[in-house]
Amino acid sequence: MKMYYYGARYYDPEISMWISVDPAINKYLPDRRMREEDINRLPGGGGIYNSKNLAVYSYSHNNPVVLIDPDGKEVVGGLISGIAVGWATYTAARYSGDTKRASLVKAIGAGVSTAILISADITDISTIAAVSGAFASVSSLGAQLVDVVSGEKNITDISAGEVLADTLITAGLSTVGSVIGTSSKSTVGEVAKGAAVGAGQVLAGAVIEKGIDTNVNMFKEIFKGDNNKNDLIIVDAEGN
Repeated sequence: MKMYYYGARYYDPEISMWISVDPAINKYLPDRRMREEDINRLPGGGGIYNSKNLAVYSYSHNNPVVLIDPDGKEVVGGLISGIAVGWATYTAARYSGDTKRASLVKAIGAGVSTAILISADITDISTIAAVSGAFASVSSLGAQLVDVVSGEKNITDISAGEVLADTLITAGLSTVGSVIGTSSKSTVGEVAKGAAVGAGQVLAGAVIEKGIDTNVNMFKEIFKGDNNKNDLIIVDAEGN
């Protein structure tokens, strides 16, 4: 039998379970002086009040695709979700025409904010949206500056509209990822509301970005260089 030692207990890969009880089980019990609103602050997203914690031998709440348990003590979801959101952000940025450097900066911002929000067990939608927006605004502006430093664009090419569009899209992806990552600690209604907020941010950013691209192309057509101008032909009444 081959097992893996994580520090707190052994894991059997053949049955995908720990071979001993979760050592944090005592921490799942509430203090008699604890208020009802403090229950969600217990380890594991609610202690014994979270049914997933009662399966004391299961690995990462039987959800190893999203969650990990690095030491056998407590499930961590921020790392995996952060990587997933970062990859989604990078892909979206490249699809919209951003450079690799700029896309990477945005991806790091979205991934880090998602990992922090999930690891901190933050479930309040307004807080998630605010933190995601703060990280997204910094990373979006940083992405523009990276392109300036690398010579991909001029400083005068940076527009507030473009930064706003990037911020909304990046924040929206981070919000959705954070809400999904903390879904085990929230009600179905709260998860749906958070996902709707994130999707709305992405949609608003996409609309703004599309409007910017349309306007830029329009002005390019109006202010073409001399080499692209068509000759003006004047015809008199007799057809000459």
